[in-house]
Amino acid sequence: MNISEKDRRVLRDLAKYQMELAHSPRNKQIYADWLANGSSKTQVTRPLIRIETNTFEHQIMPL
Repeated sequence: MNISEKDRRVLRDLAKYQMELAHSPRNKQIYADWLANGSSKTQVTRPLIRIETNTFEHQIMPL
């Protein structure tokens, strides 16, 4: 399978963007909050809610 240079560049740019998001301060804080939530020693000051909408997005979002 040959991948064109253009496609390779696009994939690398997307991977770079994903890495930046994964290591962002906001994501690090969310990760720390979830760890604290699972620990009996630390109390999280806000409720942690995660909703994955990819399976019922059409039911809750207007077209």
